[in-house]
Order: sequence, then C-alpha cells, then structure tokens
Amino acid sequence: MKTNSLLFVSLAILGGTLRGTVVSKGKNLVDVKPADGGPVERYIPHWRGNRLDKDVLRQIAPIEVGQKVSVRWEYDECKRVLSIR
Repeated sequence: MKTNSLLFVSLAILGGTLRGTVVSKGKNLVDVKPADGGPVERYIPHWRGNRLDKDVLRQIAPIEVGQKVSVRWEYDECKRVLSIR
C-alpha cells in the first residue's frame, strides 16, 4: 500500500517584521510597500474583546502616507499588526 504524505504548515505561526513605505492608510489599517520591492501588504490590528486593539490604533493614527515604517506582524486570518513605528 502506497501512501502520500502531505505537509501542512500552520499559518498561525507565521509572522515577522517588515520594513517599507506606507502607501495608504485608514483609521483601522495600513498598506505598506516593502523596501525589497515586493507587493503592497495590508496590516490590520487584532480584535481585543469587541474592538480592534486600541494600542495599535494609537500607533497607526500619526503615521502618514510616504512615511518609512517597520511593522511587526503575525498571521491570524490576515496579517495583523502587532506594532508599527
């Protein structure tokens, strides 16, 4: 009997830090063009209780389009920003 093994990678363990330039932003999200020239990536805060993470929203608020940033993120249904500076 021959069996095939499949390798499953849990997206929950994915994350990292991205450096790039903010190309657009909203009250609850930020779109960043990576410094290495990859595609624009969208980052959204985690839900905490019944609302988005207040601390991360405060970090996003002063960010301006065109600003260089460093985004610490993890994957949880989408790319979630843990911190941005």
